[in-house]
Amino acid sequence: MGRKKNLITEELEKIKKQKITIKLKQDILQNINERYTLYQLEKVFGKKIASQLKKGEDLNITLKTLYKLCKLMGWQFPDWFAVKVESEENDQ
Repeated sequence: MGRKKNLITEELEKIKKQKITIKLKQDILQNINERYTLYQLEKVFGKKIASQLKKGEDLNITLKTLYKLCKLMGWQFPDWFAVKVESEENDQ
């Protein structure tokens, strides 16, 4: 049992120490740039994420941001997550 635990711990340490870079593929970036301006993206994601999306920089985003990007682009969000969306209703 002790050796098995050590192997799992070693594997977790390897994963922890990995440098992971995630960027959108070039065709996806082109699609985003054709469909949306920087200003439009800033309205949804804020300046930092919008700029990273437009420039194709390394992304470190939350699942909420990924969800918004999926909705914006018409992509399927992974079904491993239970998503609850509450929209603000203005009484007028």
